[in-house]
Amino acid sequence: MRKTDNGTRRGLRLMHVLRMMAGGLIIATVFALIFGLLVQYLWNWLFPGLFGFRTITFLQAFVLIVLSKLLFGGFGHPYYRGYTRFDRNPRRGFHHGFHGDDRHNLHRFWADEGKAAYERYVKEYDRRMNRTDKTPPSPAGSDKDGGNS
Repeated sequence: MRKTDNGTRRGLRLMHVLRMMAGGLIIATVFALIFGLLVQYLWNWLFPGLFGFRTITFLQAFVLIVLSKLLFGGFGHPYYRGYTRFDRNPRRGFHHGFHGDDRHNLHRFWADEGKAAYERYVKEYDRRMNRTDKTPPSPAGSDKDGGNS
């Protein structure tokens, strides 16, 4: 491959990344504008008549959104909800990080030894907890209320 081809490809990739960034910035700006106008409209419709507050401008509505996210929301970053960076989505399953042969070996292990290993776990759990009933502990997240207790 010639040097000019490599430089051209790099330039095209850079242009693609810049276009994606510009597009994302435009979309984020449009959403911020729409959401700010929505908050301003709802505030000016509800609060002056209900509580006697003054009406607010778009900028005040936008700052109110940012302030409420900082105080109550944390901008939705998963690290703030108790997850580590390796566990971004706990609903993906226990085999999320396995690829290729690792995933095949995991499935083969589960098929061969999974039930026996689970029964050993239940027996050890019962022994540790001095349980008299033999109902196994339910897996995490399988409660009837969806794990929200």
